[in-house]
Amino acid sequence: PAFLTSRTMFLLLFDASVDFNNRYTSVHYHQGRKISGEKINITVLELLHKWMASIHAHLARFQNGVLPDYPRMIAIGTRGDKLRLKKKDEIRKNVAHTIKKKAFVNIFKRVCIVDNTTAGMGDDEDKTYK
Repeated sequence: PAFLTSRTMFLLLFDASVDFNNRYTSVHYHQGRKISGEKINITVLELLHKWMASIHAHLARFQNGVLPDYPRMIAIGTRGDKLRLKKKDEIRKNVAHTIKKKAFVNIFKRVCIVDNTTAGMGDDEDKTYK
């Protein structure tokens, strides 16, 4: 596809309110109704790693196997309003720790936990991101 180039920035979205050690459950919607998904034998964290590895392999094809050391991936955790600050920090540290020895560590920038309930609310807005 044309939009997947060597300069693409990848945003990996995940539900931060779900425990990383839980088995991933696929969710399907049909005509606006949620249909129960099946549990897959992979944890949420393992699935996130799998996507990171796939992106890494994709970028390596464009660069003849040599990747630049600038970041290309940001993981964005949603539902930050459901988490305390300590839990947000724990998620960030967990991802950083588990990818330390992975091939894609150099192209990963950070984990952001977002809260859409305070967007545009002035002083009540999340000050983590500027």
